[in-house]
Amino acid sequence: MSAVFLVGDIGGTNSRFSLFEVNGIEDDVRKHHALYSENFKNEGFDHFAAVVTQFLNEASKVLGRHVKPTSACFAVAGPVTNDRVSFTNRNAWIIDGRELELSLDIPAVVLVNDFQANGYGVLTLKEEEYCVIQEASPNYSAPIACVGAGTGLGECFLTPSAGRYEAWPSEGGHVEFAPLSDLHNELLTFLTKKFNSNRVSVERVVSGKGLENIYEFLREKFPEDINPIHDERILKAAEGARLIGSLVYDDKLCGMAMEIMFELYGSEVGNVALKYLPYGGIYICGGIAPKNIERLKDSNCNFMKSFRNKGRVSPQLARIPVYVVLVEDLGLRGAHLVAYRLWRDGKASMADEVKPGSLDSMLFFASQGTRKTSQWFNYALACSCGAAVASSLLYLLHRFSYSRS
Repeated sequence: MSAVFLVGDIGGTNSRFSLFEVNGIEDDVRKHHALYSENFKNEGFDHFAAVVTQFLNEASKVLGRHVKPTSACFAVAGPVTNDRVSFTNRNAWIIDGRELELSLDIPAVVLVNDFQANGYGVLTLKEEEYCVIQEASPNYSAPIACVGAGTGLGECFLTPSAGRYEAWPSEGGHVEFAPLSDLHNELLTFLTKKFNSNRVSVERVVSGKGLENIYEFLREKFPEDINPIHDERILKAAEGARLIGSLVYDDKLCGMAMEIMFELYGSEVGNVALKYLPYGGIYICGGIAPKNIERLKDSNCNFMKSFRNKGRVSPQLARIPVYVVLVEDLGLRGAHLVAYRLWRDGKASMADEVKPGSLDSMLFFASQGTRKTSQWFNYALACSCGAAVASSLLYLLHRFSYSRS
């Protein structure tokens, strides 16, 4: 019994796809056979299905056989509602899991938020793919949390359920920025004016853009410390945060900006720890942490000090293992795990295991309340019921489905 999983990490600019194959049940997705991978620029495609179709066509050519995925999961940059997401920076891109099932003839497609996919991705990590920055014994019946600063600030949490973990999305990066010092209060005032808002989210200071915001504040407050050559390069750079990070030991303001950001980063990770009490571990991912691993490993750094500085409940945080994720493909790994589970749990294969036209098959399709009505109708026609009988069956299936909800 073999299965092929289509997985993707879909951003506003790029789409990364991979195909995996497994023969039989193998819950360790790291052992699945990687068939083919490719990246695409989204700007060349009018809609998402066209990108997927091209990927599958090219995969079939390279592999020398027609590739038909058994299930698919796409990690998407944005909030997912009813397996549907809209890309604000791509006008024509509305990705709908049910429509993809029909247009691509894939039995089961699911969309997950990209950071939720990171949460699933941490479940696939090998020991050498993360670094321990706070030692503690993980409790595998307790929640896990995941926080990651990169372009923005993502957060999610995982809960144990029936012997495995399920990941849940969050918009925690948009909670209010809470200053820890007089200097931070001045930073908050600066940002409220900059963004003409009475609130500032923590993402405005804990992210790549956040690092740029902090530097901008510091150059205004301490003009005497500006290095004119560095400053001009930073202000002109397409990715100012990357340049600031490279100058932390050569430029006073860059060094200060990095220290402030990591102080606030550690505080927010500590806040997440207080909310979820993730004694299963808290994983720090995203692009910033692994590039500054030596800073984070220092127990006296601002990051860990702020993480633990939670007043009366500080001792609770000492019981939480803290890890820094070192790999960059966490979202794709998470999508792979979800696609496998989708098939493993029978949502993609049950339709092949029941006799066409039988009561079992009708009840199966009735139970799939999220499936499009046309799928039920077409299934009834495929069973040679005829249009009239199919319509009656469709009515009964709807009633059955609603009675179960």
